[in-house]
Order: sequence, then C-alpha cells, then structure tokens
Amino acid sequence: MNKTELIRKVVEQTNLNKKDIQNALSGILEVLTENLSKGEKIQIPNVGTFDVKVRSERKGRNPQTGEEIIIPETKYPAFSSSDVLKRTVNNVSVLEVLNQNKEISKEEENVLNYVIEKTKRNELTQIELKNISSDLELSFEEVKRIIGDLMKKKVLDTMVYYGDIDVVHLQMKYHVYL
Repeated sequence: MNKTELIRKVVEQTNLNKKDIQNALSGILEVLTENLSKGEKIQIPNVGTFDVKVRSERKGRNPQTGEEIIIPETKYPAFSSSDVLKRTVNNVSVLEVLNQNKEISKEEENVLNYVIEKTKRNELTQIELKNISSDLELSFEEVKRIIGDLMKKKVLDTMVYYGDIDVVHLQMKYHVYL
C-alpha cells in the first residue's frame, strides 16, 4: 500500500475529506521525522515504537580494491511492533489472548464470545444482559455474575443505570482484535 492508497482507505473508513486526511498524514510524518532526527522515541499504543538505533563504527572492505576501511558510526530509524499489532497480524483473537494467560473460565468464554460476535457484526456495541441471558439460555443472575467477573478482569465495561448493570461492551483495548 502506498501513501495515496492509504489516504483513500482512511477516507473510506472515516468519512473525513481527502484534503484533511492528506494534511493530517503529512503532519504526522513531519513530526515523526523531526523527532527521530532529534533522537527521540515515538510510541503509538497498539501499533509500536519508532526509535533511533546506532550502528557502531566497524572495519569493512572496499569491494573494488579489497582494501580495509573504517565504516563510521551511523544512526538509523527502527520500528518495533507492539504485541497487539503482532497478534493482529497473526489473527490472534481476544479469546486466544485471554486464554493464553489463563484469565477466563469456560462460562466467561461463552459470554465473551457472544459479546464479541455481536460487536464484530456491528449489531450492537452495547449488549443488554437480558439478551445475553435469553440467547445463551442462562439465568439473568448467572449472566450478572459472569459479567461482573469479566469486568473485574477489565475485559468488559458497562454503562450503569439506576445502580444496576443493564448493558455491557467490550473494552476498547480489545477492539483491535476484532
């Protein structure tokens, strides 16, 4: 993908105009270049880190003459991807991430899978507990308990109305895996 294709894709996904996206991307690239030239690190959550590395002075050979030469120290830009980006590139799901860390039980996995599927299909970003209860054929109290456990583990968030949990949604940090 080149710069033009990137801009077109961002325009499609955001419904912002092309000129604004071009200006924003140019500004981002200018700031990135400027900060790297100063030796500063740039961290973008869920994407990675841009940094400046140093290649030490070393001995080499002139390929034309075979003569030994000294290659001076040089700086070069480097990028290291975040775990989130690596997992996304490898198609690792939210459930796989959580299961790798043994963070969720089977019943929590079933409820979370339901929330993920509804979120993926953009049917709903806020899922009502009564729908989870009826669709998964679990008691409302059981769903409340499971949701509470998933909230403690910071996988789900909620909007609380009248002091009781009515709806839940997947935490934003996990949306990158959808």
